[in-house]
Amino acid sequence: TAKAFDGKLMFTARADYSSAVDGGITFGNNITTLHIGKPEPDLSIAKGYNGSAGNSVWSDEEGNFYVYWKVVVSTQKGSGGKVDLWDVLTEGRLPASFDPDNAKYGITITRCTEDGTEKPLDDEYTGTYEIDGNTLKYTGLPELKKGESYILRYVTKVAAEDLEKANAGANASKVLHNTAYAKSEELGEKSKANQVTFGNQLIQKTGSLNSKGLIDWTVTINAPRDCD
Repeated sequence: TAKAFDGKLMFTARADYSSAVDGGITFGNNITTLHIGKPEPDLSIAKGYNGSAGNSVWSDEEGNFYVYWKVVVSTQKGSGGKVDLWDVLTEGRLPASFDPDNAKYGITITRCTEDGTEKPLDDEYTGTYEIDGNTLKYTGLPELKKGESYILRYVTKVAAEDLEKANAGANASKVLHNTAYAKSEELGEKSKANQVTFGNQLIQKTGSLNSKGLIDWTVTINAPRDCD
């Protein structure tokens, strides 16, 4: 004959808060309810060159300069809802513009999983970026889960004529400055600013007399200083 007894049952399980009704999971013929706490959301943002300065800053034959940027928005415990991500070129500094049709790199955004795998959003997100003057923005990106991140890459352009004006004017700014922002449905704005300083001599031309009595000209285009 079976007899009743008292004992302890110990187990390990993974719980998904999104499927918990009022934060509780019921089991054992609805006898026991286990309450789980919702993790506090978090967001952090980092910004800089996409790679080394040598690969991320270049010029064309017309003297225009380009900077290839990388913005990473990450979370440790989850973003707390959908994410907005945008970048603003600072007014009153060296004039610049976003360059979505750049011949080398376009504007891209990818999602990085907790194990470090980077992949396109594909069907997760049907929207696209918007450029409104000095602002580049993605709105309503899908919620980031634990350990995930978004990586935004884009190019800014500094026109040759604006560089010439900056180098000619004693009070003109020679600094390209911009700030990246991110927020979620449950969290306020996070931001990270960077700048690139352009020197006075971006283009240098030197000549030397060769053995044939002709001048060999060398034109050197100097990259700006690293972003701060």
